[in-house]
Amino acid sequence: GGGRVGFRIAQVLKRLSVPMLIIELDQLRVERAKHADIPVVFGDAGHEVVLEAAEAASARLLIITTPEIVITQMIVERARKVNSEIQVVARAPGVEFLEEFKKLNISEVVIPEFEAGLEMARRPWCICIFPQPKSSITLNPCGRICLLLSLVKMKRMKSWSSFSGQKTSLTCSGC
Repeated sequence: GGGRVGFRIAQVLKRLSVPMLIIELDQLRVERAKHADIPVVFGDAGHEVVLEAAEAASARLLIITTPEIVITQMIVERARKVNSEIQVVARAPGVEFLEEFKKLNISEVVIPEFEAGLEMARRPWCICIFPQPKSSITLNPCGRICLLLSLVKMKRMKSWSSFSGQKTSLTCSGC
């Protein structure tokens, strides 16, 4: 979809030159995507004809941003009819829905409150552990993943003090 979350994802993917498109039912959101030069298909992703127009049969990944579990279930079922191999990343309204998502064989589940908690924990960590000007941290579009990778690397070092003072760019091979 092209709502707040979906539109932001599309902006990031476009900036990274990742081929993608938005499927959106709301005409205002369709126009906003067009204005931003983001490819968009007008329609309901729960309909096979719309998924066919979006060329879902050749897609590697489907990102579902709606918080509505019933809509997510319908989209996943229809998308898998068109493309049984498609990987799915879906937004869950809460941890209580994880079992339902597991039944749908969803590749990755994003719970906004959990993700916000991770991000809010990262920010003070960067400020307190890496105070300026001793070091600077540059986050790329997948900063959370890269930060976690950097933490793993740091754990392998003898001490935290051996890391402080170094300029660190948190990047990964996917960026």
